[in-house]
Amino acid sequence: GDSIMIPLEIFKEKIGSAEVLCKYLKENEEMKVSEIARLLKRDRRTISLNYINAVKIMDKELIIEEKNFAEVEIFSDRRLSILESAVYYLRKKGRKNREISLILGKDQRNVWTLHSRAVKKLEIEKNKNI
Repeated sequence: GDSIMIPLEIFKEKIGSAEVLCKYLKENEEMKVSEIARLLKRDRRTISLNYINAVKIMDKELIIEEKNFAEVEIFSDRRLSILESAVYYLRKKGRKNREISLILGKDQRNVWTLHSRAVKKLEIEKNKNI
């Protein structure tokens, strides 16, 4: 089917990126925990816990207004954290760190660090396969 699009501004929320992603998929996309786990290639219990924690911290629904979306599949690479995946994706799309920091609501230096960490992790992987 069609890929689910994740509005990247959800990461501006004051809860963890894994939590907010699970909350979005469960509430806004009306997915089951098992479906989310399959999609993100993560354990069901982890997804369940992420969702419970998200709701504890933030019981209001996520209201989406922005235009910066990414296919949910970018978050299924287990080598990268959720935020590293988002930053890496946006940089590949030609976005500058300053823009990314505004989209994700993160400090620009933090964005730089997340990107370089993602690149290192993916480089290590590439070199292993040579």
